[in-house]
Amino acid sequence: MKNKEATARIKINKLLEAAGWRFFPEGSAPANIRLEPSVTIKSADLDALGENFEKTSKGFIDFLLLDTKGFPLIVLEAKSEDKNPLIGKEQARKYARSQNCRFVILSNGNLHYFWHLERGNPHVITSFPTPDSVMGYQKVINGARAVLYNYRPHIPIHPDWPMVELGEFCQIKGGYAFQSSDFTEKGVQLIRMGNVKRMLFDHRNSAGFLPNSFKNDYQSYILKKGDILISMTGTIGKEDYGNVCRIDIEGDFLLNQRVGKFEIDTLELNPSFLYCVAQSAQFRSSLFSNSSGGVRQANISNKGIEKVKIPLPSLATQQAIVAELEAEQALVAGNRELIVRFEKKIQSSLARVWGEEL
Repeated sequence: MKNKEATARIKINKLLEAAGWRFFPEGSAPANIRLEPSVTIKSADLDALGENFEKTSKGFIDFLLLDTKGFPLIVLEAKSEDKNPLIGKEQARKYARSQNCRFVILSNGNLHYFWHLERGNPHVITSFPTPDSVMGYQKVINGARAVLYNYRPHIPIHPDWPMVELGEFCQIKGGYAFQSSDFTEKGVQLIRMGNVKRMLFDHRNSAGFLPNSFKNDYQSYILKKGDILISMTGTIGKEDYGNVCRIDIEGDFLLNQRVGKFEIDTLELNPSFLYCVAQSAQFRSSLFSNSSGGVRQANISNKGIEKVKIPLPSLATQQAIVAELEAEQALVAGNRELIVRFEKKIQSSLARVWGEEL
């Protein structure tokens, strides 16, 4: 006869409850575990999974652990005892990304892994994290991210300024179609569209690497600190491309396909002024009007970007505008440092919970 206490679901339920997660409301405390976004769990739903998740079509189930506002915070992929928790971790990553989660737990009831998607590979844990070990610091991070996401430099365009096509003073260099079969665990990082956010060089996002020898083989595609990049592919009807960022850290990188690099060939255009102009609604609107694509995919070509008209005041005016905007951006950049510091606090807090050394 099967020992019910030895089944994966029972064990995982106990681990969740011991850490302070709730399938059902307890007094004034709401449930903070869901099977699907915005769908409340019922007892019958848990029973329907089977004692060892044998009644699920995939042999595992994804639980969403919620923050205090009811938003997904952690994805828990629970598997039957006969399955390795690491099997299908890439599927868990995709689901976590779709729910805007950075944390994943992989468990079969006996073996558990915690995975910070932006900081390396899953590592073994002996207990589940508590809500408080993550949420307090996460609130500060979310506030800092909101500042970074919403800040846009504003340039009041004077009617006397000439409007010129970008291509008269700057060319867009496209990236190379590197093969995924060449990817390595370490080496020179390949900069892909996911690393290019609006005003944010997100080099940690799904980082991919190529052999260091590629720096010699593809010298014309090497990127450096200060280079300005743009993402060139997105979704029809969405403004999820045309993102412009500047590399703000030291190091060598390689330029991947569908990422463009601004190459200014004149002293009449200040690079920092162009960077600010490229964040404007007017610039982005022109980009999208020049795009093409199929049923779902939208693309903007090198020439399409170069046809966008930009204001070109005198170099002295450009420099004055840049000086003012850079003072603003220095204040905004403090939020980026705050995020880094508080992410380290989360890691330290979790390490203390599990008795690990960072």
